Amino acid sequence: MTKNKKYKQYKSGGGTLPFKEWLRQDLDNEVKQELAQYKNVSGYCAAANNYQPCITGNTVLGVNKYLIYAGVIVAVGAIVYGVYQKRKNRTVTAIKASLKPQ
Repeated sequence: MTKNKKYKQYKSGGGTLPFKEWLRQDLDNEVKQELAQYKNVSGYCAAANNYQPCITGNTVLGVNKYLIYAGVIVAVGAIVYGVYQKRKNRTVTAIKASLKPQ
């Protein structure tokens, strides 16, 4: 809506608030309604004029906890694999050295 239409709406409502304050409240309400429509999509909740991520217990710093678990498992697996490869190479090298004729 344009500012003129909002002013006409304000005049027809006959409120006691100054126009500037009424307009701020009206715009806040419109924003809250828009965000409420996207609550499930974005994961954000409206809480007393302050929009913060919903705390449902399924997220850590806004990231799904199962995604974090998967990342940790992959990282630990990569570290274990690297250690295994180093030990395997060291063992193979030691065996080759012991088999060489002197």
